[in-house]
Amino acid sequence: MPVDRGDDDDYVVNFPGFEAAFGARMAIPSPGDSAWINCQIPCDGSAVDTNRRITGELTNAIRQIGAADQVDVVLVFIPDAWKPYEKVSVGAVSLDLHDQIKAFCVQHQIRSQLIRAEKVRNERSARIYWWLSLAFFTKSLRVPWSLAESSDNVAYAGIGYSFDPSAETRKIVTGCCHVYDSAGLGLRFRLGELENPIWRRDEFSPRKNPHMSRDDAYRLGIRTRQLFFESHSNQPDRVLICKQTHFLDDEVEGLLSALQGIAHVDLLTVQFDSAWRFCAFDPRKVNDPSAKSSAHGFPIRRGSGVLLDSRSFLLWLHGNVLGTNVKNERYGYFQGKSRI
Repeated sequence: MPVDRGDDDDYVVNFPGFEAAFGARMAIPSPGDSAWINCQIPCDGSAVDTNRRITGELTNAIRQIGAADQVDVVLVFIPDAWKPYEKVSVGAVSLDLHDQIKAFCVQHQIRSQLIRAEKVRNERSARIYWWLSLAFFTKSLRVPWSLAESSDNVAYAGIGYSFDPSAETRKIVTGCCHVYDSAGLGLRFRLGELENPIWRRDEFSPRKNPHMSRDDAYRLGIRTRQLFFESHSNQPDRVLICKQTHFLDDEVEGLLSALQGIAHVDLLTVQFDSAWRFCAFDPRKVNDPSAKSSAHGFPIRRGSGVLLDSRSFLLWLHGNVLGTNVKNERYGYFQGKSRI
């Protein structure tokens, strides 16, 4: 269904409909079909019991739909009546409906999309249609775009940690959550548990964060090779591994040992630093006596970089993007408008 952009953000174009936008047909089941299940769940009893009841009914329904033929994505609609039970924290019990559903789907290799009633009620925004359509398209294992220039046979892996700070054992779950090639294909998600986590505090965090021991890092490196091989039936020429904490010597040694034979291995720490403040320079204002400063009217361009030393740099992932403003082609677009 085509949707006009209306008063959407400056970068949003008209939505022409799913098939016209992506060149693929979307088959949506109807009430009564085997791929359509209406869950009538009573919301009585305690919040914990209700959350578990909703989670149980939904996971059973998702399992049934996921077993059907030709189902690419399972859509879960969250009505307003369930909102009080989406996040429940009572004593030592902490439940999150979204996380529980996603964890179940990951374990059973089912691709899912959750939609809350409050997000789409009376919503005819082209932005919402684009976002949901793109989610359905990519979760159906289609590729909407790829980099014009990228090296072949490169594996990218992102490492994330999760733990319950209130738990006595503080077990650490690590996810090799993004393992894919340079074209964004072959995405694999795998969870594991650190056997001997190392806790360290760094300059960017007020609390201690988990790190891998040498053996844990070795196992993760082996898992990265296996995941890439499962998707491409060959070993990569280069592996880039990134996480949000610095790499300890034990982590470096374990990963390099597991990735022996691979020509290039890059270990990248990605950290957000809000202490830096920069302004874009406008050369047109240098010789303009009426200009109060030489600062540009828009923020720094996305993709700009500042080299700090031989091993670190600043990179603007949130910045001005030229050629994307549909209201005025002379302007760029910056999420959050002109704030720096």
